[in-house]
Amino acid sequence: MQLNLFAILLIIAFLISAALAAYFWTRRNNSTRSELLLLMLAITEGLYDGVLLINRKNKIIDFNQTASRLLSINNKDIGKPVGKVLIRYKKMLTLLNSGGNRKKTIKEIEIKERGLFLELRATRLVDSGDKDIGTIIILRDITDAKVAEQKLGESQTLLLNIIDFLPDATFAVDIDGKVIAWNRAMEKISGIKKKDMLGKGDYEYSIPLYGERRPMLVDYIIGDPAGIEDHYNFVEEERKNLAAELKVIHEGNEVHLWLAASPMLGSNNKIIGGVGSFRNITELKNIEKELRHISFHDSLTGLYNRAYFEEELKRLNKSRMLPLSIIIADLNGLKLVNDAFGHDMGDKLLKKASSIIKKSCRSEDIIGRWGGDEFSIVLHATGEKDTNEILDRIQTACGKARFKIPVSLSLGFATKINSRTKIETILKKAEDSMYRNKLISSKNVQNKIVDSLTRTLFDKKIETEISSEKVVLLSKRLGERLGLSANKMKELVLHSKLHDIGKVAVSEKVLKKKGSLDEEEWEKVKKHTEIGYRIANASTLLSSIAEYILSQHEWWDGSGYPRNLKGKEIPLISRIVAVVDSYEVMLNEKPYRKAFSHGEAMLELRRSSGKQFDPELVEEFFTVLKELYE
Repeated sequence: MQLNLFAILLIIAFLISAALAAYFWTRRNNSTRSELLLLMLAITEGLYDGVLLINRKNKIIDFNQTASRLLSINNKDIGKPVGKVLIRYKKMLTLLNSGGNRKKTIKEIEIKERGLFLELRATRLVDSGDKDIGTIIILRDITDAKVAEQKLGESQTLLLNIIDFLPDATFAVDIDGKVIAWNRAMEKISGIKKKDMLGKGDYEYSIPLYGERRPMLVDYIIGDPAGIEDHYNFVEEERKNLAAELKVIHEGNEVHLWLAASPMLGSNNKIIGGVGSFRNITELKNIEKELRHISFHDSLTGLYNRAYFEEELKRLNKSRMLPLSIIIADLNGLKLVNDAFGHDMGDKLLKKASSIIKKSCRSEDIIGRWGGDEFSIVLHATGEKDTNEILDRIQTACGKARFKIPVSLSLGFATKINSRTKIETILKKAEDSMYRNKLISSKNVQNKIVDSLTRTLFDKKIETEISSEKVVLLSKRLGERLGLSANKMKELVLHSKLHDIGKVAVSEKVLKKKGSLDEEEWEKVKKHTEIGYRIANASTLLSSIAEYILSQHEWWDGSGYPRNLKGKEIPLISRIVAVVDSYEVMLNEKPYRKAFSHGEAMLELRRSSGKQFDPELVEEFFTVLKELYE
């Protein structure tokens, strides 16, 4: 279209030049306008552009209808000096006066009062001798284009203002990759001011982020997207927009970035630039990592949890890394520790056991907490021999561990050597193996736990071994005098040893306090019968005396604790040990009083007979003492 317009202008210029020559020739011969000039003017009437003819004396010769409309001139203005007719259009007059020797001058003017924008093309007309014979001015109405351009400019200004206040670090480049916007967040994160970055290209805007010149995501919007995967961890494309994640090292720290890039489109819907932004998502990534860790790890031990292990089992069904062994470990005595010392201590025992397992296994082994007191271990490319060595390391470490009770794990394992064998089958075999071993070692483990708790009583000086032995001896003698059965005698002996086992969970500070206990301290002490009851119930060796332990501090008159049992509601064995133990306690010095003499202790027993103690048992006990010491 530009070529056609240029051709038309050449034709018009030629015709006008010829016409003007004819015009001036006819004037010298007192003639009117030549027919050639009339023909030329007729041609210009049909043009979209305005045509204005001016002679060499700067007087208007003629114009077409478009020029008349655009410049608000009429036929009366023909022959008048152009300076007077167009006095309102100073820029146009400036164009005519500043043309000099230039054959063609182009200028844009705005007619504000009419809301018009015109493009003026002034061409000097010369004759064959290169003498000036006039000027032709072509006027084009470019109002629509200028308004569109202004709106585009306003939109771009608005866009740049919006970009400037975005919370994310954002910048924009033109189609040549030169920076046209650099917002405040970008200034802050890069340390480079907008004025120092605007107009910069050649990937200079990437240096603050990457420490080198390299394409950023926005460059793949305005250029060739090839190789984008080499620079970004993750790229997602939706229509013409790109999003990606990137990990960089900034000041020695690992930083995760989320980046986005979108094209800027011109009026013809072609890409004229791009907008890039990024956000520091390191904290979000850390939270995501933490959530992923939480979802697959046991919060107490830090080991993998059952959810992870079940997912792992699905994968193991397809594993070719044979032989593959699974170990199942069961922590012995957890319930007892929870009952005796509280769940906080039970948690510490679990942590201790998990630490032992981790230290005994290899770094590549997968260790998980399978259940409340169970652990599971997956050993890739590990046969029975190597698995047994790991079991031995675990058991040895348990034996060396220091805790309130012996740390003991019942272990079992199974090995997969055939790829066709389902992993669930191997897991079941490992569990069965563990339960068999637990059954075999159960009595031994419980004996060790009971011995450990008894030793704790002595270590805390709640009981002395000598005093404990005396209580057992005197209880036996009283039981024999009462004619108890052999089975009841066994229970009596066991109870006389462990009747205060619940005190292992009571603070030494409280137990050894000089002076009277306050209400809170006394409540703590009274809890020891319930704790002892739970400890006994948690052990098959002690379950037979659980009820006796719970009733140990009930009084004959019903004012004891914890259930206010009265008279013969209190088990006989509890009543026997209550009398014997009280006598032995009085003979020993306590932080809050001196030791009683034998006579004083007997007097105190008689005083409490029928109130705290069974009166018949008190009399029978006196007889036993008389037989032993007189």
